Amino acid sequence: MHPPVPSRPTPPPAPAGHALLLATVLGAARRRALRDGDRQVDTAHLLHALVESDPETRAAFDGEQRVARVLGYLVQRSIG
Repeated sequence: MHPPVPSRPTPPPAPAGHALLLATVLGAARRRALRDGDRQVDTAHLLHALVESDPETRAAFDGEQRVARVLGYLVQRSIG
């Protein structure tokens, strides 16, 4: 017989601003998946939506040229 699996503690609720960003990103990722004809939202959909929605995420890349390159890779991934 196996020992019981310990339960995980419940994480604290996210601040209101984070919850709004999360809802925005999830909605955009779902729309992108539907538009791409994908049955499920995947990491690429989420990353694309996050880069488009969150200025702090965009700032993590070194300039707009790199942002454009990453978004281009994500779009190519969904096409092929």
